[in-house]
Amino acid sequence: MLAEREEANLQLEKRLSAEAERRQRAELRCGEALEEMERMKADMVTLAAQLQDAEERCLGAMADRSQKERVRGLQAQLGAKEKDLVREEGAAPTPTSTTTLVLRR
Repeated sequence: MLAEREEANLQLEKRLSAEAERRQRAELRCGEALEEMERMKADMVTLAAQLQDAEERCLGAMADRSQKERVRGLQAQLGAKEKDLVREEGAAPTPTSTTTLVLRR
């Protein structure tokens, strides 16, 4: 009877030891996973900032292009009106009669 109890105790101690090792390994994996999540979170913050910067640059470029197109259109209209005026007056256009618009940032 005593030998059976000792055998049962040994088996319980082995199980307890094995479970303690499993718990330690699980805690280690959990810690590693948490560290990886923190690194990923930092990467996501960096990527979000880069994306926002890229979007702002894109919107700025689109606005610049839109302004340039508007200026070109206005210049074309102005040139056409000057040609009409020249035809009506019968005079040749002079270099100073042409107006040039310049975009500034």
